[in-house]
Amino acid sequence: AGVVAAVAGWAWHDVSGARAKIAAARATLEATVGNPDSLRTPAGRAAALRRVDDASSLIKDAETGLQNSVPLTITRILPGFATQRVGLVQLAADSFGGAQAGRRLLLAVDALATSTSLHDGVVPLDRLAQLEAPVRRAGQDLARLNRSASGLWGPLGDARRQFDATAVRSSNSLLHAADVVHVAPAFLGSGGVRHCFVALENNAEMRDGGAVLSYATATFSRGKLSFESTASVLDIPLSHPAPTPIPLGTRALFGGLGPTQLWQSVNATADFSWTGRAMADMYAAARGPRPDAVLALDVPAVAALLRVVGPVSVEGITQPVSADSVSQVLLHDQYLGVPANASGGGEVQAIRKERLAQLFGAVTTRLTNGSPDAITLGTELARASAGGHLRAWSNRPDEEAAFERAGLGGGPAVSEADRTFHVAVENGGANKLDYYVRPSIHQTVTVTASGSAVVATTVTVTNTAPSGPPSYQLGPDGVTTNKAGDYLAWVVVWGPAGSTQQEGGPESGLVASLHVVSVPAGKRINVLFETVIAHAVRRGELILRFVPQARLDTPDLTVSVRASGWRVRGGAVRRVVLDRTQRLTWSMTR
Repeated sequence: AGVVAAVAGWAWHDVSGARAKIAAARATLEATVGNPDSLRTPAGRAAALRRVDDASSLIKDAETGLQNSVPLTITRILPGFATQRVGLVQLAADSFGGAQAGRRLLLAVDALATSTSLHDGVVPLDRLAQLEAPVRRAGQDLARLNRSASGLWGPLGDARRQFDATAVRSSNSLLHAADVVHVAPAFLGSGGVRHCFVALENNAEMRDGGAVLSYATATFSRGKLSFESTASVLDIPLSHPAPTPIPLGTRALFGGLGPTQLWQSVNATADFSWTGRAMADMYAAARGPRPDAVLALDVPAVAALLRVVGPVSVEGITQPVSADSVSQVLLHDQYLGVPANASGGGEVQAIRKERLAQLFGAVTTRLTNGSPDAITLGTELARASAGGHLRAWSNRPDEEAAFERAGLGGGPAVSEADRTFHVAVENGGANKLDYYVRPSIHQTVTVTASGSAVVATTVTVTNTAPSGPPSYQLGPDGVTTNKAGDYLAWVVVWGPAGSTQQEGGPESGLVASLHVVSVPAGKRINVLFETVIAHAVRRGELILRFVPQARLDTPDLTVSVRASGWRVRGGAVRRVVLDRTQRLTWSMTR
């Protein structure tokens, strides 16, 4: 018995060493292939390839060690150990396969990048179309690496589940990206002129996204981008609501804001498939003709464009605006000196509202008159869209479906609606205080004996604004706030479809509850929501998906799982930053 134990311990030592190498390689691959920055420049792609090759070597070392391990060969006769050895060898092989899929994709992107640039605003549609095949192939290759962790013990089973989760996430992301690349030529006018309304959103006055205070119009024809008028939405007021039908749940929660008449309120809902259609109808009612597509960009998305084209000069702003300075310039500095009573549409207010439009006009002029690298532009926009800072809607069903699958359009319920949460803190006052507001989210998940989950969501709203002096940015407006710096927060939690939530109703395909709280300057307020998810544990897993609000500063999310009578693997406490959709998984066994 002692000899058997010694051999088993020796074998487990070799297993643990190989698993550690594979885990380190997986972390390297996630940080490299999953990071859009690695694709931006030739140097970045070359560095990414070196890291992928280093990870591949590490995996090969682990695989060789497993094949040559004497104790692992001996312990194949012991019950259960043969399964562990086979499982680990398979994990090593799959890890190497994932590395090679990433390597092939990097090489393909690098080859296309050398001849894929915009010239005078023209996107090379033929080169763009060539990108679809390698992206889709990489996604398909990764999808085939998703296997079962059944029969694998402890840390080895965890490593298999972590790899599978990474493979599934990466595969879905690549396949959805390939879908967008597939429809992109038609969206960009390969078959005829497309008219686009561009909503420019201000993150100092949040709805689910920033408030629409400025806009632009554009045409796309055979890949040529032509940006036309840029102005304040004061130029396109509506005397009556547009004819867009409002879903009953959306009407109950946000109907009082006038979402089909007031541009500032059109994106209070979390469903951009509705918002985009409403914007198209509103523009047609105010100015016409009805656009074929809608793009929505906020200040972080404009910062992404500035990282591509470089700093630009704007009349009335003393220094060139760069990607690093744009948030402070647009969301803070432009308000300095604007009096608290400037919200009535006077000349000062009209000039202020046009700043974002003027800046966007300067950026698009640079974009359409230079030769920026299309791969760099694409990766910057992809990163912006991951955080919800760039949204798209199309009147063509195939394009709209591709945008929704990729998270570029649609709402939080597009994927795994019965496991999805979405949290938004929206500005209920007539001020621009979201520049100072920092939400954070903490969830305590209590799993019952039956496998249901009781989720307590605490949204902490921290208001770092000064308490004066009164100004247009700080208020007060005399209606919703009476003191400068006070923030009226509409805190909305969307829980999973089919869940039960206090005062919850259907909205954006989920179950939404709204609490309205006042947060004084320099203070923080906690707002509690409770959600019950029946049968939350399914096939031995608890999965929760979190879709971010497109804020200037990304919120932190902490999830604590309590499960009496269950064995929980995956970390009882998980902390992530909601800069993109996060999918958290726990293995649950009795």
